[in-house]
Order: sequence, then C-alpha cells, then structure tokens
Amino acid sequence: DPVTGRGKWAKNPNPNGKSAGGGLNFLDFKKILGITFDPKAYKQADKPKPEHITVRTAAELTKGLHDLGIKEVKSLNGLRPKMYQDIYDTFEDVYTEYPELKRYLYKVRGGNRTTSNDWARFTPDFENINDGTTILDVLFSPRPVIDINKFYLRDYHEALEDIRRNVNNKWWTTKTTPAGIIKHELGHAIAAAAKYEQKFGTIGVNEELNYAETEEMIDYYQDRSFEESVLRKAFKKIGEDYEDPAVVEKYISRYGKTKIGEAFAEAFSDESDNEFTRAFHEELKKSFKEIFEAYEDV
Repeated sequence: DPVTGRGKWAKNPNPNGKSAGGGLNFLDFKKILGITFDPKAYKQADKPKPEHITVRTAAELTKGLHDLGIKEVKSLNGLRPKMYQDIYDTFEDVYTEYPELKRYLYKVRGGNRTTSNDWARFTPDFENINDGTTILDVLFSPRPVIDINKFYLRDYHEALEDIRRNVNNKWWTTKTTPAGIIKHELGHAIAAAAKYEQKFGTIGVNEELNYAETEEMIDYYQDRSFEESVLRKAFKKIGEDYEDPAVVEKYISRYGKTKIGEAFAEAFSDESDNEFTRAFHEELKKSFKEIFEAYEDV
C-alpha cells in the first residue's frame, strides 16, 4: 500500500514475470511505474532525509511538538508509529508556513472519547491563574488547545478508510492521511490566532486577561469576519460567487457548506492543488501577514 507502507512483494516463481495466483510482483509493479530497479538506489532512497525528523513513539511526538513551541503535550500514547509520524509532519508543515502559531497554540492532548463524533477539536481555552475576591478580580491566561481523539485514530488503516470514504463522498476536502483532520483543526487555530492578535496584539506576550477582557475575547472568537474575508477574496480571485452554496460545495466540501468557520478550516486542510486552494492560501498568508505586521509593535 503506497499510503500506509504495508504489504510485501509476491514471490516470482515463473520466468515470464507473473506471480503465482496472477497477482502483481515487483517486476510487474516497476513496469507500471516505469522505473528501473537499482538495489543501491533503492536502499539509499529508503533512508530518511537528513532534515526529516523521524517520530515513531508518543515520547518522540511529545518531544517534537515541544520543540515546535507547544508548551504542554500529554496523553498521546496508544497510537501506531505511522500515525505519530503523520501527526508530527502535519504540525511541522503548518508551523513552517505560519511560525506565528508558535506564540499562540499552548496545548495538545490526547483522549479516548467513544461517545464523541470529533476526531480532533480546537478550543480557544482560558485558565484562571489567580484566586480573586470576586470574579471580576480573577485573571485568565489563554490556553488554546487541540484535543486529539485517539478512539478514531488508534487503528491507522480503519481511520484511513474513513478518510477516503468522506473525501470520496465530498463530505471532506482531500486528505491523504488521518492527520488531515488535525490540520483542519489547525486551520481553526490559525483563524483564532489572527483574531487574538487583532484584539490584543503581541500574542503570547499579553498572557493575563481580566474577566471582562476574557469574555470579550470569547465573543470575538465567535465572529467569523476574518474567515469570511479570506474566503470571499479567494473566490473572487477565481471569479466565483462565495454566496452560492453550490460553489462552496464544489470548491470546498459539503461539510464546509455548513458553517463559515468550517469552510475556512476545510479549505485550509485541503491537500488538492487547484485554482481555489492556491487562491485561498495566497489570500490567507497575505491577510495573516498584514495582521501581524500591523500589531507587531503593540
């Protein structure tokens, strides 16, 4: 399986290159791909690239996420090595494109929620950091978190099949690994970081909010003007009408058609390469950069 890496080559007992039982052997497979087999080159290609970080365990994933800037990581045990690698690669890719997120996303934690439909969820959480005499005296600190539901991710192959079904029926945008769902949640985190920066400036620095500021920020998170602005600009760039649900479904997904925030996160996590995804990421990077440059001295 070229996605999961599972499987093994069939033996070749026949001189004509056909494997027993009529299945494909390595010689058949290389002809399909149009490749020439060189054992030395194959061994070399199979080695990890020097710059690529290998993550195969919960401990390695925890360390990798800490190194990216996430302060608290816990309860990620119980997944397969391939899943750990995919999760890390997803975070690394997003953090490379949007390094400002390092100053915002605080926590990643795993759980097993059998009664939840969520594979993962982003929450712009807040924690009280002192005991005030009244609620108005309490100070809060932003603790944005991505929760990963290991119940849906513990079996890599089953999760991958679920991904494929949901992509094929257009419920989700193109995702090639189960970690694509986590990238969807990172899309929500990107939007939340932009809103926090717009509201207070210098995210990660202003870590103490009073009760009124916290309530104001929670309300501000519910405003979807940032997401809608990026989406509108992207659709306008390709000459399509954002107000048409059929257009949203065509270029994003059926799930994206349900809410503005979900359309944004679905577009963010779409791995396909087309005129809309290119326009979306161009407009998002432009808007994100403008926000952070405007508030960097606040």
